Amino acid sequence: MINRDGKVVSPSLAAFAAAAANADFAAAPDFDLTLTDEPGAGAWPITATTYMLMRRDYARADNRTVLEFCRWFLNYGQERARQLNYVPMPATIVTLIEKYWQRELGP
Repeated sequence: MINRDGKVVSPSLAAFAAAAANADFAAAPDFDLTLTDEPGAGAWPITATTYMLMRRDYARADNRTVLEFCRWFLNYGQERARQLNYVPMPATIVTLIEKYWQRELGP
C-alpha cells in the first residue's frame, strides 16, 4: 500500500507502530483520534487503536483500582503485547495518558 508520504509499506508491527508514533494524540481531545494516513515514511495508512472508557462520575477509589491495572499493562505489559502481535504504545503516548488520568480522574 502507498502511504501519505508516497512510500510503499507492508502491514507490520513496525508500520503500525510508526503510525501511532507519528499521530498527534496531544492535540486530540480525550485521545479521540483516527489513525488514517498518518505522516511518516514507514507508517501504515490504515491503523486503529483500542480505547478504554472510564466514567468521571465514579468514586475515585473505584477508578483508582482500574487505573492501577491500566498502569501495569502500559508500563509492564508492553512486551507481552508485542508477543501477542499487538503494537505497544510509544513511551511518549504513555506519558500523555498518565498525565491525562491525573488531571481528569484524580490521583
